[in-house]
Amino acid sequence: VVLVALLSGIWPYAKLLLTFGLVKRVGAGAVDLRSGIAQLRLLEAFGKYSFADVFLICCNCVIFDISTGGKYRIMGLFSLEINLWMQIHTACLLLFVAVTLSVFVTHWAIFELERLTASADEAAGMRSAEHGDIEQERRMDVSSSDSLLRPRMAICPNSPDRILAFIMASLGVALLLAGARLPFVVVDRSGFLGQLIRPRGDRVVPLSILAVFGRMIDSARAHGSHDGLTLTTA
Repeated sequence: VVLVALLSGIWPYAKLLLTFGLVKRVGAGAVDLRSGIAQLRLLEAFGKYSFADVFLICCNCVIFDISTGGKYRIMGLFSLEINLWMQIHTACLLLFVAVTLSVFVTHWAIFELERLTASADEAAGMRSAEHGDIEQERRMDVSSSDSLLRPRMAICPNSPDRILAFIMASLGVALLLAGARLPFVVVDRSGFLGQLIRPRGDRVVPLSILAVFGRMIDSARAHGSHDGLTLTTA
């Protein structure tokens, strides 16, 4: 709980403040453009942990969707029916939007700094050409930013770098699809309450990304706008 609170309750705000402070320092000239981009990329990589709370909420919506599938008759004296589920309200939805927007803000800052770096390199190259310093222009071309090198490399469709990038991208897509289908945890809802769950197949819940998504959609369709807990005895 403490870890989730730190990652989702404090880290998103800290990441935004760090992004703002870093962009401001780059604008003031206290940090080099390339160094600022490298730090923002590191911040972007660790910023993904802001989704920890979103992920936990989605898992809880599936784990705590418990139903007896009708009434149980107990000792012929009374009946028992349990319907328990979580319902996401506006505050949770706003949290999802805010965390997603914080990721886009960091991406936007990186894009703007890369654009400034490209403009600075282009201006430096033009000044070098005007002075006729061919050797210096050659060194500038070799040490230019990746954003300037990529268009030149794209001219050769069969370049080793392009083939390697295609292989890595294809491997990433394959792993993403496999990871979305494989369960990352299996929840065994046993005990007294677990024995009441019907159908029996819902007592053991293998959670994968696609399973969580599908179960949340099914729960929303089944329960609609009803209350999150129904416990009846008769």
